[in-house]
Amino acid sequence: MIPSKLSGANYSVLDWRKSSASGAEHNCVEVAEMANGDKLIRDSKKITHGLLNCPKTQWRIFCRAVRMGMWLV
Repeated sequence: MIPSKLSGANYSVLDWRKSSASGAEHNCVEVAEMANGDKLIRDSKKITHGLLNCPKTQWRIFCRAVRMGMWLV
């Protein structure tokens, strides 16, 4: 994943999702999909503190690893 500044764009209009398992404290990240399939990731408590841009192929590899138990979340 590459940190991305993505300044000047209004990313608040994207459909941001977060896990239903985030709990009462809401310590979670939110994920939105770009038109090209890449994912943007942000801290749910600090939504103005920057974004990570994750290419769609890397996102699929990460999700597969989580489902296989190779990555603890």
